[in-house]
Amino acid sequence: MVRQIYYGRPGFGGSLSPGVKWLLIANFGVYLIQTFAGRELIYLFGLNPAAFWSEKVFWQPLTYMFLHGGMFHLLFNMLALWIFGGTLESVWGTTRFIRFYFIVGIGAGLSNCLLTPGMGVPIIGASGAVYGLLAAYGILFPESIIYIYGLFPLKAKYL
Repeated sequence: MVRQIYYGRPGFGGSLSPGVKWLLIANFGVYLIQTFAGRELIYLFGLNPAAFWSEKVFWQPLTYMFLHGGMFHLLFNMLALWIFGGTLESVWGTTRFIRFYFIVGIGAGLSNCLLTPGMGVPIIGASGAVYGLLAAYGILFPESIIYIYGLFPLKAKYL
């Protein structure tokens, strides 16, 4: 089996690798659909822990990751995906990177369902998956410097 590796540099982004590109396109595409479809999409595909347990809407731990609460919510999640995801994909390869992204994103959603089973408000956004990427980046590149707000240097292991 041949595995393509896309080398980015630890720190700020790197090249736009195939997995990151696919996730960016999917998130921006769903956001456009969400903008025109209205709030009904959030209630059907956002993760509602109470509905997850009572109505058996088992697709929601997957679909909530592609919905966002506004343009800035989407932009900050996708910026973090680009910054950390490209480097991780260059180390792991596309298949492993995408698998990890979905495992941590779905895991974050299921954790919410376990910790707040009666909550009836939908959870949306890719933040759970992005935090998983950030944790993996901190483990693999602990000495890499990340600038908070572009000003304050912090080692990845502390972030």
